[in-house]
Amino acid sequence: MCGGGTRRCLLVTGARGVGKSIGIRAVIAELQEKRRDFFPIIVAGDRCTTVRHLLITIAEVLVQQVRILFPEDDDLIRQVSHLPDILRPDQVTRGDFFKRGAEIEAKVETDYGLIGFIKVRLGLRGALSIEKSTEESVSIPIDDPFRIQLLAEIFRNISQKKKRQPLLFIDNLDQIDEHDRIHEFLKYLLWLEELPIIVTVRSEFVSADILREHKLPLRFGELTNEELMTILQRRIGINCTDADDLHSSNLMMIAEGLTKATGNPLAFLRWLEYLCWYTDLGQDYTKNLVEGYVMAYHELVSDKVGRLAEWFFKEKRGYETRGILKQNLGLDDYDLDTLERQGVLVPEDVTSPSNAKRYILSPLLGFLKLKV
Repeated sequence: MCGGGTRRCLLVTGARGVGKSIGIRAVIAELQEKRRDFFPIIVAGDRCTTVRHLLITIAEVLVQQVRILFPEDDDLIRQVSHLPDILRPDQVTRGDFFKRGAEIEAKVETDYGLIGFIKVRLGLRGALSIEKSTEESVSIPIDDPFRIQLLAEIFRNISQKKKRQPLLFIDNLDQIDEHDRIHEFLKYLLWLEELPIIVTVRSEFVSADILREHKLPLRFGELTNEELMTILQRRIGINCTDADDLHSSNLMMIAEGLTKATGNPLAFLRWLEYLCWYTDLGQDYTKNLVEGYVMAYHELVSDKVGRLAEWFFKEKRGYETRGILKQNLGLDDYDLDTLERQGVLVPEDVTSPSNAKRYILSPLLGFLKLKV
């Protein structure tokens, strides 16, 4: 959890495919069986294009949860139902804000934070008036801090009045398309007080200034071979107790099953490394079969990934700049952007400008060591 004050943000980091998402979801599911003092609001960063899109999605999920959990609380449902529409525009006139607030205030007895938030933004202490709406044409900007503050106010009021705390889980925050905004957004989240928030990001996304703000992130490390085999069995339902049982299995089906289960086409490669190095499964056959699958799935030219692997492994390179990769491997910016997006190249810090990024080869592609 975040250190200092009353901050309650849990930052979960780890390499791509190590199990951050499935691990946190499993913990939340188990907690729901044992406790009734919270309810989860779960949103996936890889399904959102911008921070604005993410915040609107949070509001939409909150509306769904409130309707399911508190179907008889008309005041709460009525107020949260306005959230997506309030958060969508980039600005609103003071008059329209007055009008919306007055209409809500006239229909509800209990304020769950929306009416109070509107009054604060309008600088008003008394009742809202529809008549006032005709006199105000000045615009109020609806930016991301506005959206976050409104959602936070609603979350706090629900917790206080319903004795049930919304728990916000933002999965794969680093996969939002709007990369240049994510870092700033994460730092803002880390400083929110009282609200329980869980965020998962890849390790390379957590830069030095984030670590200074968040002293104790939860890091997911590599799994043992035995743990990997157990998870493999559970995820795709194969009947095996050790690697020998996989000899007669179709590796392509295993790869496709893991890709479907995890959403990560490279997730199964850690198991492949185990199979190649610790069993008598034919290394050349296994390597060639799965390498073909990776290249086909990513629509990549095999020789590009092969050249990358050979260069990184033989030269014993750590993180290297885009310029060096282009100079030594004949890759262009499009190649590098594609390889980063598909997880083949891992940036040291995804928030750096493209021309300043430094990369390593994904550790999940370690099976390519067999050919160099």
